[in-house]
Amino acid sequence: MEKLERVIIGPGADLLVILAAILTITDTVLLAPNILEGYDSWKKLIERIKGFISKKQLVSIDEEGAKLLAIDYIVNHYSCNDIELVDSHVINITDISGKVRNTSELAKRPHNYYVQTYRINGEDRIILGIRSDGEVKLIKAFGLSNYGLCELK
Repeated sequence: MEKLERVIIGPGADLLVILAAILTITDTVLLAPNILEGYDSWKKLIERIKGFISKKQLVSIDEEGAKLLAIDYIVNHYSCNDIELVDSHVINITDISGKVRNTSELAKRPHNYYVQTYRINGEDRIILGIRSDGEVKLIKAFGLSNYGLCELK
């Protein structure tokens, strides 16, 4: 279910980077309306990614890894019965494709910022920003009220 790849990038090719590339099956499962059912099986993979982050070994995660970290953030900060990925954007920060001979897209563009929107419990919207180094931050959380959108805390 996971693929770890070591790639040398950076000035003088002396920076060891571990790239976590999660297989497309994760993307397929994430599009399902109720993704909490598979959360327990993903927990082991999430803990492994967090282990790399805490040891400062992980420099870049791909979009699939960002989705897993986002789900973990939501589950730990909100009471929810279901989570649905509504929208996802990748903002590329660096492109070193001319310096790396690896065919991996993440190796060519290792520094990204992912902006993802999730619907929880069928109505609330959570917008998260995930850096390619694994940092997850809440951008905004919205709920519905009689007068339109209300910001959740």
